[in-house]
Amino acid sequence: MSKKLSAQALAREIVKQTPYEIMRSAASDRELRAEYTRMRDQAQKQMQRLIKSGYRVPARYGLEAKRGFLKLSEIRDRRELSYAMSNLSEFLTAKNTSVRGAREIQRSILDTLHRHGYTGINSKNIATFGRFMDVLRERMGGRKHFPSGDVAQFLSDDVVSNLSAWRTVTNDELMEAFETWASVNAV
Repeated sequence: MSKKLSAQALAREIVKQTPYEIMRSAASDRELRAEYTRMRDQAQKQMQRLIKSGYRVPARYGLEAKRGFLKLSEIRDRRELSYAMSNLSEFLTAKNTSVRGAREIQRSILDTLHRHGYTGINSKNIATFGRFMDVLRERMGGRKHFPSGDVAQFLSDDVVSNLSAWRTVTNDELMEAFETWASVNAV
């Protein structure tokens, strides 16, 4: 016997459940499909607001940013629906997928950079600085998750072509290298 849930109660229940739990829930397919449509609409709007505000969509949702979340007609069965709903709920509740959350994260990063002496980084050039640091990480052996503090301490004389001769650099030298790189690679 299935327990009747309001739309809000169903949404709260889905947000905290795994795909397996959603698949096994007492909600009917019709209720789940209606809730998926509501959640998808909300996620699509949230994605567009994030992009329109100039924030990068997290890499995990790159495909969804290009083509959108799955349409209900593209979902074949309850299992696929449960995974799609779980994906939507993760997106909707993640801090870095809302404009407010992205703004808070950016403020925190800027505060940390400024505390460490990188006062030349601001909200206008932080995305370019992030890409610059990614290039340095790639050149330091291709490890994407190399700590930023370590990347900031080591830099070659020639950022673009020869990163084999590592040396400790000052904040001013790193900022100069960033400005040079940004002038050539800024989007």
